Amino acid sequence: MLNNMTFFVNDFIEVTEKNNIHFYTLSQEESRHIFSELFDKFFSNKLSVEKPLEIPLWQFLNKENSIGVHLPNSAGYRELFLNQLPNIKNVYFLFDLDFSNKILKFNCLTDLIIVLEDSYNFNFYIFDESFNFLLSWNKDETLFGSGDAKEFVLKIKESWNS
Repeated sequence: MLNNMTFFVNDFIEVTEKNNIHFYTLSQEESRHIFSELFDKFFSNKLSVEKPLEIPLWQFLNKENSIGVHLPNSAGYRELFLNQLPNIKNVYFLFDLDFSNKILKFNCLTDLIIVLEDSYNFNFYIFDESFNFLLSWNKDETLFGSGDAKEFVLKIKESWNS
């Protein structure tokens, strides 16, 4: 169980338990390398997990390698785009760092989607183990894609506006 979390983090954990979905919480040592790779590849400013960060991560996304789309009234219907994601194996999940600096690893994206469909609306980040795909969700109903996730976000934008 993750400690000192807000209600939506606790709810997220409860949803995993309710659905018998397992994840692995990376140790600080395991996380250090992953945060470094993630920050170097997808974010514009030098971020550090050691420094307190009160601003959501999505605000630091590298604009040259990311695209964002506002999806009005989508907070309660995230499954409409989440179910269109490819089934990636071994995905990592992050909350904003001011809520938790833990990296959660899921065996497959499908499991994580089941949890997100039944969870509160909050900022989150999903990325693959090769650091080619980063999907970021802003609780104000904006979806961001970085790397290989840009193409996915463009498709969602087209279908959402249709």
